[in-house]
Amino acid sequence: MKKKYLFSLMAILMMAMASVSFVSCGSDDDDEEMGGMDDDTRMIVGVWHKPSSSLPSWTFEASGDCLYEYYSKDRTGAIIIAKKTGVWNYNPANTVLSTTISNMSSYLVTNLTPTMMTLASMNGNGSTTWVKGD
Repeated sequence: MKKKYLFSLMAILMMAMASVSFVSCGSDDDDEEMGGMDDDTRMIVGVWHKPSSSLPSWTFEASGDCLYEYYSKDRTGAIIIAKKTGVWNYNPANTVLSTTISNMSSYLVTNLTPTMMTLASMNGNGSTTWVKGD
């Protein structure tokens, strides 16, 4: 009886150790999605906001989806967070970042580092610097 108990206990411990060794802590999906991107395009993936505020912000996903969040007012005049979604693309040859979000279609990327990006309006209406963060 004692041998059977010890054998069962050892079997349970071995199964527990085996299950821990086969569990992954993360996902490699981002690496797969970003596989065909050049280094500059990889730098753009993430959340970008103005240096002085968390909004407005851009989120550029490795999948090509993007989200623009900003403060707006609802019908009653209350301030709300509005969101627009679309897809994005970066052309490293001419450094143009394009989105399908209305009124925000294309920008010239004039400065790009892992933590800062400057986007110039294609119609000459100035430029905006964005910082990368959560």
